[in-house]
Amino acid sequence: MKNGDAKIIKNAGGLVISAFDSAMRSLIVAIYELGVEEIMVVAHSHCGACHMSYDHFHHEMIVRGVTDETLDTIQKCGIDLHHWLEGFKDTPESVRKTVETIKTHPLVPKDIAVRGFIIDSETGALEEIK
Repeated sequence: MKNGDAKIIKNAGGLVISAFDSAMRSLIVAIYELGVEEIMVVAHSHCGACHMSYDHFHHEMIVRGVTDETLDTIQKCGIDLHHWLEGFKDTPESVRKTVETIKTHPLVPKDIAVRGFIIDSETGALEEIK
């Protein structure tokens, strides 16, 4: 590949959490402004996001000085921190779900190819997820 051949959007877990999150926004911009014709969702083996949980983050946040009052205020604003900071248990299923979210998004043209993969963190082998 040469410069400009790929636009990479990287986030924790390779997830599109909702149809209108920042990862999906970046994909829409890439399609309409950068001419992207194919989207590859690439997760990796042994991903730390696989077992993320709000309970873990909650404890760490409190230790680092974030107050329960602040967390309650965020929840009252309509942000479900349990969902937002939740990881996944099954990497292939997570990839399938993200691919489906992208494919069925109302702003993604039907001619955009969307495929999912898992890259082995140790060998670099790329496995397509059907």
